[in-house]
Amino acid sequence: SGLAALLMPEMQVFLHLMLDLTSDQRSPWQRATSLEFLKSICEDPKALAVLYEKGASPTSRDIAASPSAAVEGPRTFLDLVNALSKLIHQVCFSSGMDSAALLNSAAAAGG
Repeated sequence: SGLAALLMPEMQVFLHLMLDLTSDQRSPWQRATSLEFLKSICEDPKALAVLYEKGASPTSRDIAASPSAAVEGPRTFLDLVNALSKLIHQVCFSSGMDSAALLNSAAAAGG
């Protein structure tokens, strides 16, 4: 956990760079490479736990300045979740995919 605390600033910078590469303005190979990295992070429970626990949680000074900061939680973890949800929304709903067909195929595969 001491090593995780020391590496967290570098991890945050690298993670934000990878999240930036998922935008639709990037080339397909940049997006694919970034998504492979993010997939490896999301498949590793320990990495997610470190991001959640040590990912720039608000300090007591932040909470005193803005009580809502206590509710925000770890910013890096939330940035990851928000970027991935935005990406899913772009892929499923903005690129002309038929969302009803997606839901039907997902329901058929699940049961």
